[in-house]
Amino acid sequence: MERITALTTEARAVASGNTVAAAPLWFGAGRLYEHELANHREAAVHYQEAHRADPSFLPVIHAARRLFGQLGKWGMVVMLLDEELRLPGAPVSSLLVEKARIHESKLARPEDAITLYRQVLSHEPDNPIAVDAVARALSARGAFVDVADVVLAAAAATTRPNLRVAWLLDAARVCETRLSDDVRALALVEQADALIPNRPAVLQMLRRLAARSGDVARLEDVLEKLADLASNAVEAVAFLTEKASVAAASEAPEGLRRAVAALEEARARVPHDAAVLSELCRIYERLDMSSSLADCLEARALSASDRRDRQAFSSDAARIAEERLGETERAIRLYRACVEMDPSDQSAMSALGRLFFKARRFDELSHIYDVQLESTTDPQLKIPLLFKHAELLASSMDDVDSALSRLREILLLSPGYVPASKMAAALYIKLERHHDLVEVWESELKHNVDRDQGLYLLEKIAAVCEEKLGDTARAIDAYQRMLALQSGHLPTLRNLGRLYALEGRWDDLIKVNLEEAQTVSDQNVVVSLWFRNGEVLADKLGRVDDAIESFNRALQLMPTYLPALKALGGIYARAGRFNDLVAMHRAEAEVVRRAEQRAHLLYIAAEILETKVGDAMAATKGYHEVLAEDPSHHPALRALKRIASRRGDSAMVLEVMQGELRVVADAMERGQLRCAMAELLERRLGRVDDAVIVLEEAITDAPGLLFAHEMLVSLLSRYNRASAEAAA
Repeated sequence: MERITALTTEARAVASGNTVAAAPLWFGAGRLYEHELANHREAAVHYQEAHRADPSFLPVIHAARRLFGQLGKWGMVVMLLDEELRLPGAPVSSLLVEKARIHESKLARPEDAITLYRQVLSHEPDNPIAVDAVARALSARGAFVDVADVVLAAAAATTRPNLRVAWLLDAARVCETRLSDDVRALALVEQADALIPNRPAVLQMLRRLAARSGDVARLEDVLEKLADLASNAVEAVAFLTEKASVAAASEAPEGLRRAVAALEEARARVPHDAAVLSELCRIYERLDMSSSLADCLEARALSASDRRDRQAFSSDAARIAEERLGETERAIRLYRACVEMDPSDQSAMSALGRLFFKARRFDELSHIYDVQLESTTDPQLKIPLLFKHAELLASSMDDVDSALSRLREILLLSPGYVPASKMAAALYIKLERHHDLVEVWESELKHNVDRDQGLYLLEKIAAVCEEKLGDTARAIDAYQRMLALQSGHLPTLRNLGRLYALEGRWDDLIKVNLEEAQTVSDQNVVVSLWFRNGEVLADKLGRVDDAIESFNRALQLMPTYLPALKALGGIYARAGRFNDLVAMHRAEAEVVRRAEQRAHLLYIAAEILETKVGDAMAATKGYHEVLAEDPSHHPALRALKRIASRRGDSAMVLEVMQGELRVVADAMERGQLRCAMAELLERRLGRVDDAVIVLEEAITDAPGLLFAHEMLVSLLSRYNRASAEAAA
């Protein structure tokens, strides 16, 4: 208090002579009240005294303004600001800014505050506080065009590059987001970038505007710059990945190549980034860059944390190495890696098998099959593996026994598995192990439900048993089982017939032939079957009557069937059943078409009647029937002449000769025949005149026949016919 009292006493004393000099003293007393005694009221009183003493004394104005601000007497603060503004050299802009802030935030007079901020801008267009305040106020009103103008005016006025760039960006944002004027926004951002190149904020805005306008080239360039400015590798990879996405969006080859370049740069920064590798793989596939794709897939496999992902990527890389690059060893290495990760990976195992087979590395391939089979418990999966292994062992490794062992495993799991049965059969045939071969087929038969396949297998069994094993009985059994599957099966019936004949099973042979005869529709075959049965019955079983019936059945179907006729004729002849034999020939004659054939058959029948039966009358009738069919049939004519001669029937002999004369064409033969007739007429019938006539006819037919002349002369001489003799 002593110091305050001293200062106030001095101030009053000085004030009487020089009020300005008293101002610092009053100010000092006020500070003591404010800071030492915390007596704000007294401090304010003393500050007012100092201000009255010297209104231009700035320290007191500032102190009073601060004190009134602490006391919340904002009207007094505004008044003091106005006082300071009236002072020459006062910092108008900063004072107006402070006054505007008080109106805005303390006195709730925003319009007055805006007016003050605008006054600031009239003095200092680039005042950041005023620019911000006016822009906020205009934004609140929706006057975004004015906002842009204010900010751009500030940018144009400022000499600080950083601030200008910031305002250009603010103006660009207003144009972009509020005025939807991307063109103007882009122009402003480009100004900012030209002022201070490659600032991240500027580039980010350029990135956004270029993306929206579809300016791919600019966007790619901006993203490249952002990647170069990135603070860390992860951030750079993000920008490069986006660049690649932009470049690849059109899927055009050139764009895809730019995308590859960006992604490869990203991969160089972060070698195992999963997203980068994934996109690289996609584009390598699109561009058919198989070698790079395989490398990238291997890299993905190395970087993957999940075993299944590593396995999948390795498998894909192996597939490309195998199918596209032809790199067999690389593919084998990768597939092996898959198997090491998952021994149950059948796909990789199969691929290894395929590659080993292609490279003819059969031992390794066989080992693959062994491993697969050890890890497989499902019979449905195991059977195909066993079969493929058997094929390999048999065809490529010449290990037939091991192949058969694998096939037996298959047949234990699935006894009716046809491919295994067929392969085993082929191997047994090759080894000539015919007993085993038959057993394989028999086993297949037990599980076969298809009739045609059953017939096929039984036929093979029968053939092997007969031809290779010499087991006719078992062959017959197989054929009989075939008939049980399909009765009337012709090949089977015929084979059975052949084997029954070999075995002398004649009754069975007859039954088989009868069954075949009932089955076939070809009459020729049926006839031959009845004939064959007749032969068996006659020659093998001695059942002549049954044989005759069988031959007759054949002849009923084909009366001209020569073998049956001969056989039946032989039986009748041996049995002395000549009437049956005659009846057989006559029946045959009734059905033949040609006259000469009928004549021949009728002649045979007549000859049997003559020579075997001794019935000359029936024979004579038969020979006449022959001549009715064939008047020139010389054997019949001679037979009739023979019968007539034996009976002394000269008239009949003459009749026969006359018949002969009708068919003889040769003149000399006709003459000779007439001479014989003349002799018969003279000596046996006493018909001399007729004899003379016949001899004259002979001379007419054959004038050169001397015997006819001599005979005529002799005849006339004997009967004293001189004139006629002389003429002869």
